[in-house]
Amino acid sequence: LKMKETQQLRRTLERKAKHLEPCRKQSEHWRRKVIAADKQIGKTETALKQADRRRTAAHAKLEQRAENIRKLEDDMKREKEERKQRVKRGRKLREEIDKLQEDVDRHDESEIEQAQEERKRIQRGALSAARNERNAFDSQLRVIDNGRVRARQQLRQIDQQLETWTNTARQRDDHIFGTGAHREREFKLFVDRHRHEFEGEVYGPIVQEMTVRNELHCKFLNASLPRQALYGYVCTNGRDWNRLLQRAHEMNLKFTVYLQPEAATATTHVHRPVDTATLRRHGVDGYLDEIFEARPLIQATLNDQFGLSSRAYAMQELDAAALDNVLVTTSGQSGRLKSLLTPSSQYAIKESAYSQQVLRSLGNLHVSRQACILRTTPDFSQQIAAKTAEKQRVQQELDEANARHGEAQQGRQQKQVEIETLAKTKKQLDDKVAAFHKLTQKLHKKRKDLTELEKETQTTIDEFATRINDDIVRENCARIELFERVAEDLGRVHTLLQARSIASIEKRQHEAQHQHIKQMMADFTRRHKELRTRHTHCQRQEQELKRQHRQLYERAEKKYPRRKFVDVWSGEDKQLSLDEVESKINHIQGRINVLYVDPERVKKYERLEAAIESQTKELQQLEADFEEQSDAIDDIEARWQPQLQKAVAKISAKFGEFFRQFNNAQGRVCLVSEDDDKRKLPYSEWCIDIETKFRSDEHTPWKRLTSSAQSGGEKSVSTMLYLLSLKEVTTVPFRVVDEINQGMDPVNERRIMEILNYECTPQRMPVMSSADGGGGNGDSVRLPQYFVVTPKLLPRLQYSPCSSVYVIFNGPYQMPQEAWTMSKFIQSQKDLSQCQSQSQQEQEPEQE
Repeated sequence: LKMKETQQLRRTLERKAKHLEPCRKQSEHWRRKVIAADKQIGKTETALKQADRRRTAAHAKLEQRAENIRKLEDDMKREKEERKQRVKRGRKLREEIDKLQEDVDRHDESEIEQAQEERKRIQRGALSAARNERNAFDSQLRVIDNGRVRARQQLRQIDQQLETWTNTARQRDDHIFGTGAHREREFKLFVDRHRHEFEGEVYGPIVQEMTVRNELHCKFLNASLPRQALYGYVCTNGRDWNRLLQRAHEMNLKFTVYLQPEAATATTHVHRPVDTATLRRHGVDGYLDEIFEARPLIQATLNDQFGLSSRAYAMQELDAAALDNVLVTTSGQSGRLKSLLTPSSQYAIKESAYSQQVLRSLGNLHVSRQACILRTTPDFSQQIAAKTAEKQRVQQELDEANARHGEAQQGRQQKQVEIETLAKTKKQLDDKVAAFHKLTQKLHKKRKDLTELEKETQTTIDEFATRINDDIVRENCARIELFERVAEDLGRVHTLLQARSIASIEKRQHEAQHQHIKQMMADFTRRHKELRTRHTHCQRQEQELKRQHRQLYERAEKKYPRRKFVDVWSGEDKQLSLDEVESKINHIQGRINVLYVDPERVKKYERLEAAIESQTKELQQLEADFEEQSDAIDDIEARWQPQLQKAVAKISAKFGEFFRQFNNAQGRVCLVSEDDDKRKLPYSEWCIDIETKFRSDEHTPWKRLTSSAQSGGEKSVSTMLYLLSLKEVTTVPFRVVDEINQGMDPVNERRIMEILNYECTPQRMPVMSSADGGGGNGDSVRLPQYFVVTPKLLPRLQYSPCSSVYVIFNGPYQMPQEAWTMSKFIQSQKDLSQCQSQSQQEQEPEQE
């Protein structure tokens, strides 16, 4: 059978291959027709494009001709209007010429000639002389002004020099508070600013209160007084003294503040060890308290602290004899000095407590540049007197120059009045002559215009109209020729369009035929491929069946030799098919197996029965354990689930209370423990659902809070209110909310911040219990903290006392922290708020 099927498939393949060749030929025939139709269509398209270009050019020419005709017609109309205007203008010009001629006739030519002669006489005579005299006055005024400018410059230079000599206080301040003494300057400014707050007098620094006229005297005082004393202050009140000491300690300054009551100064008597006359006989000039000028209070303080009234000085070096005459030579000797300063040395005497001997020490009198705090106060009285006399002289010269300037200015004004009078007379004459010339010029121009207008109107309008009409006729003839050409092109285009349509229809028919042939060829090819595949498969099955047949035949020949069983087969057996033979064999084999019992199968049956019994017992034990665990779970759930539901109800109540503050919106929190079919869910699938209704309509359904059901602002509001609702059922110490207000509108954001401030503020003050270290009884209110991180906050939010706002100024584009002045920022914000409130108040009446 399989061989017959293979031969039939081979014959079918050969027959189909013969049918495929005519199809290929027809396909090639129709493909050539499609190509020919494409070429014909291409030629037609090219001819159509050329015709379109010719038609477009013809249309452009027609438009140009029509435009030319319109221009000619417009020229004709414009010429008619211009002719009417020329006639009208000629009539008007004749009237103006007659009027001008009358005006010219009214003028007397002799008077005009006399006016011209008078104008020339004024221009060349009196007016020119007056202008020369005025220019002479101007030259004199410039010379006087230059002298006045030089005198004023000399006065300014003299005033600057006098100001430099008289302003010695600023020079002293620059020296005293120069390099290294900026903190002493700050202390001085502090004392000056708070001087009205002191209860007594405060003088200082001492070096600024002292006046010395000699350089050597300054050297003596710089060597005798330390820096702490020179920069020190003198107070007459104890509280002022304490305040200055505290301030100096805060500024880390090292100088001395002295307390010297004024009453003690009045009773102080200066004690001199040696009278001044005696000292001068031996070459000693006096005592140190005599070489400077200062307030009595400061002099008394320096005498008390440094003994300046008992320390002498000499302006020249002394010999040994003079020193022995003025200095103490034996212990207990009176009327002698114990301290003496000379220009290069300083002497000090120390008496012995055990003998009559004394110790005389000699040291160099050298003061470093840093210690030269005290300087002489310069005296510029002679220079000031000389400069003052020079200033008076220059001022006198300036006054004389001002007087000459006034006289010259008065003379110039008189000449200017004379020039203006002559110029006025000349202008009147000029106007009279100019008016006459203007009339004559205008009359001449009008006559010239009338002549030109008459020449223009000599050409008649009929000649111009004839010329325009001839041009219009020529343009119309050209348009008719173009129309005929366009009509011919349209006929050719119509023929070409018909040919293109026919070619397109033929092309579509040819393409359809070609496509049909290709489809038939594809079907033939597919069927040919299927037949070839079936033929190959049948050949393989035929070979496999032949191989099996050989193997079975060999086995049957071995097991059932033909010569042995040929007589056993009956006629019916020989008529059986292959399947009937196999069924009969299986039936006989089953009968044989029943007659023989296999012991291995019996053992296998017993093992399986024992395993089933063991697994049954194990299953019963598992079911008992499962029932016990289910009872335990039910017991735990009976205790835990009511508490959970109570907590969820508490959260839901608070959540709904918050939601009702937003235009009566509604919100609730639900515990989901069952599915849609009311079947209990596993504990791992239990969840909390947040449901909201932002519209107060009863028909509005509840919406579960998801990423797509609500808007961004609604999700932000719901999330923040849910966090606030958890406050009473959770024990976490703080919560962090990052940019929760970014999706809200200003109204919702302000309401959220008000609720947050209210919920985070205790409604009663906390009282410390004994366990916390306090002695009172009461409840301690503990509220969780909320950290709201946001790049912005609404203006004019109301904050509770328990709220804190931290503004972080950081980043590469911020100014450094030391440059911030918070007081100025606060003041500017107050000013801005006041301006905004004022503008709102001004806008309210306008709106009313």
